[in-house]
Amino acid sequence: MLALYVVTAQKQLAMDTGYDPRTIRRVELGECCPSAEFMFEMSDYFGVPIEEIFALDKSTESVQRGK
Repeated sequence: MLALYVVTAQKQLAMDTGYDPRTIRRVELGECCPSAEFMFEMSDYFGVPIEEIFALDKSTESVQRGK
């Protein structure tokens, strides 16, 4: 049931922002590095400061940096 909700939420986000749902999915999974424009648009969409969008999760920081 959760997977269905996630797919539905991704589709809604894509429709609201004009991005392809596959792009949303790839960014969420960390399969691609989103552009600054994308991140600023997500910041506006979710109503959070851009600093929260770019905040690193310390538990995954070493993985993201390839260590």
